[in-house]
Amino acid sequence: MFTVGQAALRLGVSTRFVYRLCATGTMEHFRLGSAIRISSEQLERYLQSAKNEAPQQPARKPQTKTPALQFLRLKS
Repeated sequence: MFTVGQAALRLGVSTRFVYRLCATGTMEHFRLGSAIRISSEQLERYLQSAKNEAPQQPARKPQTKTPALQFLRLKS
């Protein structure tokens, strides 16, 4: 059984994100009083479902940044 903090460390996310996953029902969990506990099986199920649902995004073109001063026009 993992605490929210331990689950967040294992996932590499914030505790706030894990609380949100639990609140929305995206991650299965147990409540022991006011404490939330996540079993290793529940954590693995979440990882598998997140891996399967992750959209494949095309690679982005690198953006060329223009200097901000290029847009300034000084009156002479």
